[in-house]
Amino acid sequence: MPAAMWNATGPLAIGRGMTTGNQVDFLYGDIDEVMVHTGALNNQEISGDFTGDGKADQVFMREDGPVGFHIFTLAGTDSGLLPPAQWYGLGPSATNADPRRVTNRVADFGGDGKADVVAYYDAGSGRRLWQWTSNGRSGPAAPSLWMDSTTCTGCATAMNSWADRSFVTGNVDGDTDTDLLAIRTTPAGQQFTL
Repeated sequence: MPAAMWNATGPLAIGRGMTTGNQVDFLYGDIDEVMVHTGALNNQEISGDFTGDGKADQVFMREDGPVGFHIFTLAGTDSGLLPPAQWYGLGPSATNADPRRVTNRVADFGGDGKADVVAYYDAGSGRRLWQWTSNGRSGPAAPSLWMDSTTCTGCATAMNSWADRSFVTGNVDGDTDTDLLAIRTTPAGQQFTL
């Protein structure tokens, strides 16, 4: 469960994700008046200020069978988190995007003060980077293909070798823009790819 501070003046927000991936429980509110949400919000959780209001929001990607998913957001407010609301979803018949093959990273890639999501989808030979750009409301807009081996000249070799890489975000080249860094540990040490 990612950590984030929704309100430093006293409200409590606690989440629990079971190792089976079947359930996420939430307790949120003031310490003496805790609200509980228990539901099937499983799989990946990410935190970020998706609305650009200075408050951390929580986003969940929930599996819908082996080839579909729904994404929910719990928007941060002055008093805690709002209940989950779906802001994006593709059913099993609409896509072949298996959420168990997705790695999400959050950062303000657009430089507009709102958190965006980059998702690395490892589908064997069909590895792709997708970007959900924040729309400033409840969460990012529909995803757009950011990079794959056919849309990026010279990326075929790099994309095909990304299966064993970890992804991190940060300003690694000092230009004030957020970068995506792929890290691979080898017997000779770590390799980095921008």
